[in-house]
Amino acid sequence: MPTDVNRIAQGLAAAWSSVDAEKIVSFFADDCVFEDVCVGYVCHGKEELKNRANAIFAKVLDLKLEIKSLFANGEWIGCEWIETGTQTGKRFSVRGASIVQLRDGKIIRESIYCHFDGATWFDD
Repeated sequence: MPTDVNRIAQGLAAAWSSVDAEKIVSFFADDCVFEDVCVGYVCHGKEELKNRANAIFAKVLDLKLEIKSLFANGEWIGCEWIETGTQTGKRFSVRGASIVQLRDGKIIRESIYCHFDGATWFDD
């Protein structure tokens, strides 16, 4: 697997775990699309993604994202991950997968797919 792909995937996971929206959007192209298929929202551009990340961080304490498996094919990355945290005093663990498309070393599209029980932290 190319080093850049691993750096991008691991760096993005670390950015989510750092609870820093600016770090997160630094991995994305200005015209990116971030889609959460699980809850049905789509962010167009870095500003919408940054706002969405900050809304999640306002509700979730100690968010951690850990990559479990990772593969790449050209400008595409696929990975399985586990996201954990605390919301309203309750621990949660969400298992999911992301399909990521790159252009010039930046993410132009990420679609995430997951299943969660009882975790309402994505709700607005």
